[in-house]
Amino acid sequence: MSRRWTLDLFAYPLGSTGRRAFLALLVDDDSRLVVGFGMHRQLCAGRLQRVVRIALGRFGPPREILFDHGLHAVLRGKCGRSHLYQELEKHRIVPVWAKPNDALQLGKCEQVYDTLLRECDALEVAQDLDSARRGLRAFLHSYNERHRQRHEAAPTLATAPEVHDE
Repeated sequence: MSRRWTLDLFAYPLGSTGRRAFLALLVDDDSRLVVGFGMHRQLCAGRLQRVVRIALGRFGPPREILFDHGLHAVLRGKCGRSHLYQELEKHRIVPVWAKPNDALQLGKCEQVYDTLLRECDALEVAQDLDSARRGLRAFLHSYNERHRQRHEAAPTLATAPEVHDE
């Protein structure tokens, strides 16, 4: 079982359409492999819950998932705990809130996102969400394969580099 995953959200422009999609990345802290992602026009706790649930099914639960403070509202529903928070409780995963400006806690998902912006041409030309997801899936598979070869110390993830979105 991995010690910690990090979940973060990014707004991503869809080609020249002027529209945005929201990208949720779930990264394993030890290996830096992307264990899950989702790309949507709008995000909510239910969609993030599905990204987490798919990753849990493939890799098993980590001990904790790190969130930045922007995701606090997603975990707290209008009437208490959201479905995502309940999913974490069901698997005994501890939600951890990052300390602001802590370089050791923050930046894992941002590194993947920066690499994505530099190297993924398929997203630049994507005109719709489906083509963006296909391009993203292919890029993340390649990213994980390159990363896995550099970090063979993660045997549970090294055997399953393929990334699945919802």
